[in-house]
Amino acid sequence: MLQAEPSALPAGTEAALAMRRQNLLALIGAALVLTMGFETVQLPLTIQAQTIPLTGVLAVFVLPFVALLSGVRRFTPVFTIVTAFCVFAAVHSVVALGIDTLFSGSNPVRTTAWLRQLAALAVGFAVFFVLRTTLVAFTERRIAMLAVWAACPGVLLALLNVLWGLGVWPDAGKIVWTLRLLTVPRGLVVPPYFSQADRAAGFCSEPSHFAFFLAVITLPPTLALLSTAGRIAWFARAALAVEAVAFVWAFSVTGWLVVGGMLLVLALNRSTRRVALATLGAAAVLIVALVLAFPDNYLLFQARGLWSGLVKGEPGGFLPSATVIVFGTLGPFARAFSSLNLLGYGLGGTTTHLAAMIPAVGQRDIIAASWAGMPTLTTSAGRVFAETGLVGFAMFVGIWVVAFRALRQLRRAPAGDGTAAAMLNATSLALVGLAVGHTVKFGSFALPYLWFWLAYVDSRSLRNGRQAHQD
Repeated sequence: MLQAEPSALPAGTEAALAMRRQNLLALIGAALVLTMGFETVQLPLTIQAQTIPLTGVLAVFVLPFVALLSGVRRFTPVFTIVTAFCVFAAVHSVVALGIDTLFSGSNPVRTTAWLRQLAALAVGFAVFFVLRTTLVAFTERRIAMLAVWAACPGVLLALLNVLWGLGVWPDAGKIVWTLRLLTVPRGLVVPPYFSQADRAAGFCSEPSHFAFFLAVITLPPTLALLSTAGRIAWFARAALAVEAVAFVWAFSVTGWLVVGGMLLVLALNRSTRRVALATLGAAAVLIVALVLAFPDNYLLFQARGLWSGLVKGEPGGFLPSATVIVFGTLGPFARAFSSLNLLGYGLGGTTTHLAAMIPAVGQRDIIAASWAGMPTLTTSAGRVFAETGLVGFAMFVGIWVVAFRALRQLRRAPAGDGTAAAMLNATSLALVGLAVGHTVKFGSFALPYLWFWLAYVDSRSLRNGRQAHQD
């Protein structure tokens, strides 16, 4: 009978090395969570990308070390669907690029667009894999605290933005500008909305991204911590108050849509219906108050543009920001049977096939909102469908389906610390907000928000499996 060879190291030494390894992985996981609020970061290379999250950069750097140190090899449903989608999208994109090259010749712009999208997908998967592995060591309460602390730099900057916008401290604007400029990627031209007195953006690329970050990353864990007792509950109340101020001062239509979608889902649950409806009513009153107090705010500006387009009955009459969202999301589905969208044009294929992907009325604004000569669809729903086809889109939607199923199984498992049940509810809320956000606005695979929550769900499955094995 074969027997395992005895270790050359004393038992005490092995235990010490295992503890150091676990502490290092925990440190890496904490670093990735705490940096999620930094959506842009300067790199020594000039890269054509508006979004270069610091979390993604760190994840790519530590991925080989985490893979070697962790020893986590278990395949879970969430890990399987995420990996399957990423592998399918990558292989599909190579085939699509080869077909384009074969029939249309080599196109440097098309190749560059493919590399950009492939790199963004790789960054997203790296974030998922590293966090999936490292968050196993953390309790639910610790992860919730890390997510709340992750918002602190951006929220503090937003509070300075409020002082600047209200005229209480005009010099605060200089601090906001300086700190935000430090994170601008090389080669990125700073847009007019980069730093405004009347709109907070934290350390994200623009106010809508900041509001989205607060809504799906910080708000759910904060609500989960409210269910605890003692000083943590007081900390959560204070955090919720400053997060609300920062969120409101972003004046983001997208942010309100995401929060509204999350509250509507809560209203469908009998146990949370009363609170959700009351919060929706309070939010409506708050929006009216903001319109009256700040008649030139961005929310009213967008509403006027939308109303004007609807009155004229011309989709082309919408504001460019609305046109990009409407046609970026619905356009590929409208052209499903008059193009190759069902098969998919491959990652980066929008660059050379935009005219076939969406109706002509929406193409001008999408081109204007993209890098010169490199148009792209900005919402995940439309872009995943147009670039990876019906199969890729089904797998992308399947990620949410599998995640919700995993959450249902976790609710049946033995609870962790006192925050466990509340964090499972917070995760469901965050996934709903992510679904809304990726439908109406966001499309970059490099954004870490979706990958963080998927990794959280997967880490809980791994943690429960490890505890069951030990028992």
